[in-house]
Amino acid sequence: MKKRVLSILLCIAVLFSSAQMFAFSASAASVSSSLTEKCDCGYDPIIYIHGFGNPLYMNYGAENEKEIWVPEKDVLMNGIKKLVPKFFKFMFTRDYRAFALAVKDFAFDLLTPIMCDDNGDSILDGISAAYTEPTGDHPKNTVKIYYYDWRLDVYDNADMLRDFINKVKAATGHDKVALDSESMATSITVSYLLKYGYDDVSALIFRSGAWNGISFMGEALSGRMTSCPESLTGYLQDFVMGREAKNVFFRFLIGSVGQVVIAPLSRLIDNLFKKAPDILYDDCLLKIYGNMPGVWSFVPDEDYESAKKFALDENKNAVLIEKIDRYHNEVRPKIKEIVSNAMSKNINVAIISNYGMYGVPATENYTYQSDFMVDTKFSSCGATCSELNKPLPEGYVQKVDDGHNHMSPDLQIDASTCMFPEYTWFVKGMIHTFFNDGYREMTYKIIYADHQMNVFEDEKYPQFMVNDDKHKTIVPMTADNSELLTKAELLKIRKSR
Repeated sequence: MKKRVLSILLCIAVLFSSAQMFAFSASAASVSSSLTEKCDCGYDPIIYIHGFGNPLYMNYGAENEKEIWVPEKDVLMNGIKKLVPKFFKFMFTRDYRAFALAVKDFAFDLLTPIMCDDNGDSILDGISAAYTEPTGDHPKNTVKIYYYDWRLDVYDNADMLRDFINKVKAATGHDKVALDSESMATSITVSYLLKYGYDDVSALIFRSGAWNGISFMGEALSGRMTSCPESLTGYLQDFVMGREAKNVFFRFLIGSVGQVVIAPLSRLIDNLFKKAPDILYDDCLLKIYGNMPGVWSFVPDEDYESAKKFALDENKNAVLIEKIDRYHNEVRPKIKEIVSNAMSKNINVAIISNYGMYGVPATENYTYQSDFMVDTKFSSCGATCSELNKPLPEGYVQKVDDGHNHMSPDLQIDASTCMFPEYTWFVKGMIHTFFNDGYREMTYKIIYADHQMNVFEDEKYPQFMVNDDKHKTIVPMTADNSELLTKAELLKIRKSR
C-alpha cells in the first residue's frame, strides 16, 4: 500500500491527477449457500464499489499479466532518475519550457499504458481491472469488492455493475444486494439505478461522492490550473492528519519549511503552467486525461461546457462527447429524483460527506471545504459551507427552517440546503476514502436497519461527527471536539516535548 500511495502522490504532484486509495479487511467468518438455494440469513450481501484509481492490468489472469496502474516501482524510479538532473539544470537556466518538456516525458513514461484515444477507448487492448468470481460466502459486516476500469464512461460501467450484481445474487441466494459506493462509484450507481431500476437493491450508501464533480478537475480541463503556497502546505499537512504527537510534529515541520521549500515549489508549478501551457495542457494533461470518459464525470456542471470547448474537438472527439454528455445531461440532473425513488421503495439510503480539509492544491479557490479530494458542497449535494477553517459569517441563520437544527457545532456547515438534509451525514477530518472501522460500522448499521434511518435518531451517529484517528473511529461532534486538535491536547503535547 505504501508503494501505491507514494506512486499516486507523485503523479498528483506532476499532473494534479486524482487517485484514490482504499484499504478494507474482510472477516474470516462465512455464511454459505449454493447457487440454487435461497439464503435466509437475513443479511443481503454488500457490494462495495471502489472509487477512481483501483489497479488496472494488462492481460489480467493470464501468465503474462502486468499491472499498468499504479506504475511499478522500477518504472517510477527510472522516471525520477531522468527528471532529477533536468530539474537541477532548470535551477540554473530557468528554462521553463525545457523543464515542462521533461515533466511531459516523465508523465508519458508513467501513464502511456492507460491513455485513451479520441473516441474515449483504450489505446491498448486487454486492459481491465482485477476480477474475482463472487462466491456464496457473505458474512455480516463484510463486502464483496467490485473493481472496474475507471477510465471508461460511468454510464457504460453501469452495465458491467449489473452483471456483477446478478452474479452475486446467483452465488449467494439473495434477491437483493446493498450497494456501498465511494467517490466515482456514486456516479456509476445512480447511472445503474436510472438504467436498470431498483428491484435488485436493498440499501444505498453514497460516501465521498464525486457524483456532482470536483472543482480541481473542472478547472484543470478548462485550462485554469494554478498553485499557491498556502494550499500546497495545507494539503501536505492534511495528509498527516491525526492527534498523535508525531503527526502534530510533522504538520508543524511541514508548516515550518513551507516558506523555504514549499513556497518555491508552488511558484515553480504555477509558472510552469503559465509559461508552457501548450506543453503541459495540450501535449500532456489533455492527451493523458482529456480523452478518458470517466474523468469527465468529475467535471462540475458550472465548468462542463467551457471544459469541453477547451479540451475537446467537436469533430475529432464526437464519439467521446456523446458518451460523456449522457451522464451530464441525462443522469446528473436526475440525482434527486433517483434517490427519492429509491427511498419511496423502502431502500435504505445514506449520503456521507467529509469536510475540514484542503482540496487538491491546483484550484483558483483553495479555501473551499473538502475531504482532500472532493468538494463538500458537491459530495453532500448542496450543503452551505464556510471557508476552510472559518465559521460561516457572523449572524448567519440556517437557510431552510424545517423544524430541525442542521448547523454543525463548529458553525462551518449548514446541511439544511442539502438535497436530503435528514439523510446526509458529515465527518470532519476524514481523508477521502481513508475510512476507518468506526465509519464502516455506521454504514453497516444503516444498511441493515429495518427502516430508513435519519440523522437524529441515533446519538452515536448524529448528523455531524469527527474523525477520531487515534482510536480509528468517529465520534459525535461537540463544541469542544469540533477542531481536530483541542487546545488542551495541543498544550499537553507541547509540555511533553
